[in-house]
Amino acid sequence: MTILKVINQVVAFSLELCMLYMLGNWGYQQGKGTGWKYAMAIGLPVLAMVLWGYFAAPKSEHRLVFPYLTVFKVVLFSLTSFLWYKLDHQVSAIIFLSIVLLSEFTAVVLKQ
Repeated sequence: MTILKVINQVVAFSLELCMLYMLGNWGYQQGKGTGWKYAMAIGLPVLAMVLWGYFAAPKSEHRLVFPYLTVFKVVLFSLTSFLWYKLDHQVSAIIFLSIVLLSEFTAVVLKQ
């Protein structure tokens, strides 16, 4: 069981990094000028990191508890997947969201 928890934690962290990349890429694609492109490409991932650090980081004083933490994660990942889907990356968005849901389900079952 411990091996499965470690694997799921690695997958969850990888999904968090993918989320930041996807948000940055989406922000860059939406910007109208060079300044806006970079502002959105940096601003959206930073906003996600701030929210994650405040509500979901393991050592945060304001960490949400189950089931609110799971809802927060699924909503943030789903929003990211939706934005990625709108950039015409439908297959990768669906795969990403499927892995997110599987990882969160595993985390709930293993009580991580």
